[in-house]
Amino acid sequence: MIILENKSSFLDDELVRIAKRENNAKRSYVLVNPSQGKHVPVSPEKPLRLFKELGEEVKKHTDGKNTLFIGFAETATAVGIGVAIVFENSRYIHTTRECIKNAEMIAEFKEEHSHAVQQTLQCCNWDKLTDGIEQIIFVEDEISTGKTIENFVNALRASKRVSSSMKFAACSVINGMTKERTEELKAFGIEFYWLIKISMADYIQSAVYDIEKAKTAIRQDTCTLKEISVIREYNPRLGVNTYDYVQSVQELAKKVAENVSVKDKSVAVIGTEECMYPAIKVGEYLLNSANPKLVRTHSTTRSPIEPHSDDGYPLTNRYTIKSLYDNGRINYIYNTDDYDKVIIVTDSESDNLYINELMNTFDKCSDFTLVRFSK
Repeated sequence: MIILENKSSFLDDELVRIAKRENNAKRSYVLVNPSQGKHVPVSPEKPLRLFKELGEEVKKHTDGKNTLFIGFAETATAVGIGVAIVFENSRYIHTTRECIKNAEMIAEFKEEHSHAVQQTLQCCNWDKLTDGIEQIIFVEDEISTGKTIENFVNALRASKRVSSSMKFAACSVINGMTKERTEELKAFGIEFYWLIKISMADYIQSAVYDIEKAKTAIRQDTCTLKEISVIREYNPRLGVNTYDYVQSVQELAKKVAENVSVKDKSVAVIGTEECMYPAIKVGEYLLNSANPKLVRTHSTTRSPIEPHSDDGYPLTNRYTIKSLYDNGRINYIYNTDDYDKVIIVTDSESDNLYINELMNTFDKCSDFTLVRFSK
């Protein structure tokens, strides 16, 4: 893999590593960002600094006035809000693979290389969300060909829910687009901004491993589970004022810190699928105010990536678990480790929240807190 340019304060291998997708003929590799707070455990200030740097890079090219930022589920949901908050008076929404009751379908499009192809944009009051909006900026963790962005713009234009004068741009931590493809999409009406530029050459050859399959965790001892419920006033899947949503997440983090003791403890704060940003912010608040020994954050995911013990390979262990949103759906969690306390942050509204399998993946920990951030 060739790094062509790195505009960030991060080292190259802190932002991009190659891993192998499981049974995906469309694209056998996946780029894993060790600093994003998704697959790889990381101290929470790292992803927040990364998101801010991407937002500041975008700000060099646009003032951000009258802008709606759209993050991509599930990996870029936190990146999206982290970029949007750099801009005053911005609005934010992210795509979803969930089915939301009483929401209007604004657009459906395909992320063609993904394990879960279909993406949707849903909203309860699209006209209010986009009132006065002159520009939409899509936010991704990685853009390789721009095809997903192109599909999305086509879907929005076809829906007749954006004006003919609407401007479009996309930003990502990693950009692997060729110069020719970038120019083609610029002519189509999409500008691109990024932190790290890479060459797409030799990815498939670089991601060939003889990999072990995912494990199922089994607990041998007992553990305690405390539950905290906090009302979520704003739903980023349906569109929010960026500042209002971030303030509500900050209040969530404060409430967790008031109810959970982590002094001198090693702590993991785990998000669930599209609910990444609240976990990262809870981790940041605990790190800065509660005197823990250490804090690490990452999230569960639908994405099946194969683990390996090779030096430099980003994912060293993997467990299969039931989704907290749908017990019939498989999730994965990677690189679990030994902690004194594990805090699970979810916005799932399921009445049948199956938590045991996720707890079992931290088999050396017996102290758990479940934080339910939902209506």
